[in-house]
Amino acid sequence: MMFARRFFMALLMVSLAGVACFSIAQASEMITSFSSTITVRLDGSAEIVDVIDYAFAGNLVRHGIVFDLSSRVPSGLETTASNLQVDRISRDGVAETYSVESNRPGIFQVKIGDADKLLAVGLHRYEVHYTVSKLVAQFGRSRSLTFSTGKWSFPIQAASVTIKLPQAMWISSIEATEGGYPSPESQFKRQSSTEVTVHPEHSLAPNEELAVKVLASAPIDAPLSRTPRFLKVTAGPVQSCALTIDGALYCWDLLDVDGTPITSPVRLKLPALTDFDLGDAGQGCGVDQGGGVLCWTPLVGRSIGAVLPADVQVFAANARFVKVSAGSAHICALDDGGSIWCGGNNAKGQLGTGDTSSHPSEMVQLHGLGKAVDVSAGVDNSCAALASGEAWCWGTDSPVASAELQFDSPVPIRIARLNGIFAVHDGRNFMCALEATAVDCWGSNALGQLGATAEVMAGRGAAIVRMPSGRPTSIGAGVSNACAAFQVGLVACWGDWHDIVYAPRPVEGLPLVRTVSVNVDKACVLTANDEVWCWGDRLKGLKDRQFETTYTAAPWRVIIPND
Repeated sequence: MMFARRFFMALLMVSLAGVACFSIAQASEMITSFSSTITVRLDGSAEIVDVIDYAFAGNLVRHGIVFDLSSRVPSGLETTASNLQVDRISRDGVAETYSVESNRPGIFQVKIGDADKLLAVGLHRYEVHYTVSKLVAQFGRSRSLTFSTGKWSFPIQAASVTIKLPQAMWISSIEATEGGYPSPESQFKRQSSTEVTVHPEHSLAPNEELAVKVLASAPIDAPLSRTPRFLKVTAGPVQSCALTIDGALYCWDLLDVDGTPITSPVRLKLPALTDFDLGDAGQGCGVDQGGGVLCWTPLVGRSIGAVLPADVQVFAANARFVKVSAGSAHICALDDGGSIWCGGNNAKGQLGTGDTSSHPSEMVQLHGLGKAVDVSAGVDNSCAALASGEAWCWGTDSPVASAELQFDSPVPIRIARLNGIFAVHDGRNFMCALEATAVDCWGSNALGQLGATAEVMAGRGAAIVRMPSGRPTSIGAGVSNACAAFQVGLVACWGDWHDIVYAPRPVEGLPLVRTVSVNVDKACVLTANDEVWCWGDRLKGLKDRQFETTYTAAPWRVIIPND
């Protein structure tokens, strides 16, 4: 099966590899459904999702897909070098492995699956997520963009193409052809001024394609945003922040001095950082490039993103830190030798020093622990994962059903039930730890935040949250919800997300993900392409001294405005 797709007047070829990469289709072979969604971003890239339902009748077409991307400069557009990034591919809901080759300049060939294995007879669904970056250098007042399903050697029973433009533009005209003949306007469905779907009433014969051309308009030439590459993202109780690879910290969902919400990211005027975290009280803490720890409260308004020296708390310590975690009123940090240090409020023993004396301006080293690989500061407690795979906690824990997981100690104690741990995260009244193949959560399960129903949890203090696919690599715990990212690049969440989810539910609409962060009713992820995407609560403003938010279930990408 061979397929050629055109977008931005460039050529993209996809084929299901057969003998010598081609096959002769039997008449009964067909694509029952082909839907393509192209999301054009303001940074000049395009995210493409193809869902292909292929009815295989038993010929010698073999398992595997091949992509070819032409380097030909698109006509009529200012462009930079094209780049194809495959985010993820699945067949029948199962993630596929793939390899990337480049046989000649500008041509990327991506081979998926095992080409030596025959497909089983029946219907197969291929879902392909990929991104073309740096394709458009600048959107002008009027740009003509063309996309198509491509020409297949099989008939396509039902085809559709959806085009989504960035908010800075709108679709001023639409044209479409089916097999070279114009499509009637009755087949155009405009969801909004920036989105259109073309869905022909009739099927496409072999070697016929559905081509859609839109005229994208803007009031002025729209320069692309210069969104940098990110290193880390943290979802806070109100504001959220992301750290660039250059050490700059950008935050959004802040309140201006007059109470006006600032929803676009602003850069905080701080020293360059290598790590950071956001506390439950809205404060931020970071590690500067010298390995020191500092905390702050951002001031916005006339000097946007400014942080006054008087609002910065520097914690003294004879150590070089690499990671920091902020709780409600205390912090803990990991130094470059694997030792844990804590500072701040200690009323509940959350600093792990053996007493309840607070240390508001210094970090105190914890003794009696082995080398740590992760640390997390919670409300009135802290926990650490050691290189040995053990979990140790201190401070005051919320009551749980099982005594083996409770702790109320001003010094670190081992959580004997947990072994093979490599990361921990404190939520509000519950905690989660990452194991090799699962997430272990314990504490309150009032809203399903342990990833299990009350019936399953009866008589138990902890739940083993099994991931839908692959090894978990990152965990985020909020007030009554949690998410985990796992090795294949997907994210699954459970708990209270405006509906109670008692088992991990995959999040749709994201690129390949590396890490996830959760707080209250929002989550943010860092992708494999160093982008930041978020979903959940967005700040609307302040009313009666309470934050007003609006909930957005669909993930959206964080874009840094032009300076």
